Amino acid sequence: MHPPITPIHIQSSFKKRYFALLGSLAFVALGCFLVYLPSEEGDGFYHYFTPAKISGWASILFFGICGLFLLFTIKSSQLGLLISDTGITDYSSAIAAGFIPWTDVLDLQVIQIEKQQLLLVLVKDSNVYIARQTNAFKKQLMRMNDQYYGTPIHISNIGLKIKFEALEQMMTEHFENFVKRMETKV
Repeated sequence: MHPPITPIHIQSSFKKRYFALLGSLAFVALGCFLVYLPSEEGDGFYHYFTPAKISGWASILFFGICGLFLLFTIKSSQLGLLISDTGITDYSSAIAAGFIPWTDVLDLQVIQIEKQQLLLVLVKDSNVYIARQTNAFKKQLMRMNDQYYGTPIHISNIGLKIKFEALEQMMTEHFENFVKRMETKV
């Protein structure tokens, strides 16, 4: 019999969220610049829908939403992630999954998008975690994640006080320990 594993509490990082907020504000400012940039293209209706203006509005919308989320969570020193012998409790992002029992986890995989590493938590039934989201926008983001990556659950160290390699090691060790415990029960 394996002894219970000590839970690991990983706090949210104020400094990382602060810099992410500054980055969001910079992209909102860039979007405003593109929207108000005088355009020589097109007449009437098409004058307002140039590629630069569309990019500007997209930047304002996306980074504005990101900035608002960061603004409301920047001062919180709350728990970002809890890794225990029963599962993971994820509060690390805007579309955090909440509690994920190890019994639902099929595998952990690392991917890299640009220079950002993400830990994918592959689960038995993605729809369970998508259905938990009460916000329609967040639910749609989780559906897109599931469609593109095979899981709605991605964990990044961006908002956490931990390096990615340490996060990956802790998650992998806990998952492997769970698998070993289940094998000894059979």
